[in-house]
Amino acid sequence: MNSFPEWWVVISGVFFALNIVLFLVLIIAAIKIVGVIRGLQPKVNELTAKVSGIADKVDQLTEQTKTTVNEVGGRAKNVATSVESIAHTASVQFEKFSPLLIGGLTALKLMAAVREYKKGGAAAPAPQHDEE
Repeated sequence: MNSFPEWWVVISGVFFALNIVLFLVLIIAAIKIVGVIRGLQPKVNELTAKVSGIADKVDQLTEQTKTTVNEVGGRAKNVATSVESIAHTASVQFEKFSPLLIGGLTALKLMAAVREYKKGGAAAPAPQHDEE
């Protein structure tokens, strides 16, 4: 059974020894990783509970915000309706008094023309419309 060279047997032995060492290191690393994972499990559960609590609070805040926005929107609509009503009332009042205002302005123009006439000046010529 001397068909294998001696250097091949030495290299194979070194390889097998290193393989055993690597395998032992991997087993130790796996055991430590399992320990770390078991240590993190309660923390992960605690964080999950906190996140659930935060999600519930966010849902409550969303509902409160929605309610507030609806209330503010309703109030804004009421204010806009009130402003519209006031503007309508003001326009109706202006329509009532606009003939008096126009009459007063016309009377002022007539008085100015009479004063000008009494001073001796000619009244301003009335604008002429071209009739075609």
